[in-house]
Amino acid sequence: EPAVAPSTPISPRPLLNALLAAVLGLLIAAGVAVASEYLDDAITDADEVQKVVGLSTLGTIAHIKGRARGEIYRLAALLYPRSGVTEAYRALRTNIELASVDAPIRTLLVTSSVPGEGKTVTAANLAVVFAQAGRRVILVDADLRKPGVHLIFDLPNAYGLTSLLGSENVSLDAIAHSTEQANLRVLTTGPLAPN
Repeated sequence: EPAVAPSTPISPRPLLNALLAAVLGLLIAAGVAVASEYLDDAITDADEVQKVVGLSTLGTIAHIKGRARGEIYRLAALLYPRSGVTEAYRALRTNIELASVDAPIRTLLVTSSVPGEGKTVTAANLAVVFAQAGRRVILVDADLRKPGVHLIFDLPNAYGLTSLLGSENVSLDAIAHSTEQANLRVLTTGPLAPN
């Protein structure tokens, strides 16, 4: 068949096409944003924790900087006694003590679900503020994968928890390290087993 020329002129309309593309892009972006907000179940603050778990938050600690200068600078409760971070640890200590009025706290375990959340720093600073309050404290580093308490307190790690568990001839008094803080002793991990 022979070609027939169209009777109406056809020409691109870039302004209309750009406007339609912008509106369609905004609608898709808004839909993705609403869907991601609806599907996001991450807990981001203390109020959400209380709502989800049904338990109140005992304290909130700010991020401690200092890794560039060395691990010991993360021991804020000992090095910076008047800082806001130290006050947050003291408030946490008080709330822990008040949470168990019937029986005094004798053992406290600091843990988290992922590495790098500050378990070692929190345990070390809590141990210092409990010792500053007059409580006799022994801080035990039981992290046999990535021990760090000996680094924070700048202590040798030749003997420790593994030595205590692996030998009947070793006593806690012989291997627990004294620290600058009165009433605080530290039991490091000791030599790590290959398996």
